[in-house]
Amino acid sequence: MIIRTASILMKCEIALSKSMLMMPPIFLIIQALLSVCLLQIVEVSSVEQILIKPISLIYFFAPDCQFCHAFLEDYEYLSLIYNENSRFQVVGINGREHEDLKNMFGVTHFPTIKLYNDEKKQVVTFKEARLVENVLNFVKRYANIEPRTGETKNRIARVFNIADIEELKHSMDAVLIAFVNKGDRNWVKLHYPSHFYQELARTFDTVKFAIKYFEDAESDLMQKYHVSNVPALILLEGNHIGAFNSLSTNPMRNYKIDAHDIKQFLDKFRSRSEGIWFEDLDSLALYAENARFTGHMERKAGMNYIEGNTRDDMSGLKLEEQYLILVDKIEF
Repeated sequence: MIIRTASILMKCEIALSKSMLMMPPIFLIIQALLSVCLLQIVEVSSVEQILIKPISLIYFFAPDCQFCHAFLEDYEYLSLIYNENSRFQVVGINGREHEDLKNMFGVTHFPTIKLYNDEKKQVVTFKEARLVENVLNFVKRYANIEPRTGETKNRIARVFNIADIEELKHSMDAVLIAFVNKGDRNWVKLHYPSHFYQELARTFDTVKFAIKYFEDAESDLMQKYHVSNVPALILLEGNHIGAFNSLSTNPMRNYKIDAHDIKQFLDKFRSRSEGIWFEDLDSLALYAENARFTGHMERKAGMNYIEGNTRDDMSGLKLEEQYLILVDKIEF
């Protein structure tokens, strides 16, 4: 019988409770964090379960293996896109619990990926870098199986121009646009159902989540909403506009927007926080224009202390006042 999520979690917890008697405290924490994460893959524990389908991609892992934990999200995605294939399954084996299977397949370290083809009586070991595209090519080469990426539920609309946004606004009350770089490591796995942006899109069902890549050629969207910095967020609700980290004068350069930031941004928009919520496009344009001339007065390293003024003395001053003190101290 195939063991799914709930049973895997239970087994992880049982294994953890047994190991607690023998492990020092710091290792208990590591064990807890890593073991409970191996949840979303189908785990098997016998040869019979492997033989349910003619071809199996097998992931040998250990609950206390940090490299297994690092690849888990990718393997969950592989499990999802190969789901419902009548000839092929993606499974996991806990090598700590099932040493008989580990030894049978000649596994000497974790994580290890093997492809077993019962039709050809063939076992092939994956030896390349653990990247999704490499595993996809590996499965294609040795099993001739194609993934069904269309099976995943992508809730994020990719937008290129103003026309795309106008179309989304007709179907939803509010549209949230994330402006990001394609190579941003925080966003490269956007298509994964477990990505924070996908999860938020499932949570906030009255908001349409969209993404605009900075590298896309058409830039009228960024010009219209005065986006000169990435990553950034723009929220559109009727004529009202929300903006977060969208200006090049913003001090949060190379900022990594996460789920907490987005939730906080939506909350501040609802409360009409200054600098976040704007009455209309003209208000945003005026704010952006003014920001252009204050950008040179950003707080930078070295501005927290000026000769004759301690940090405490400066803390009560506005940024413009601090800037003027600094300029006055400079000898030209």
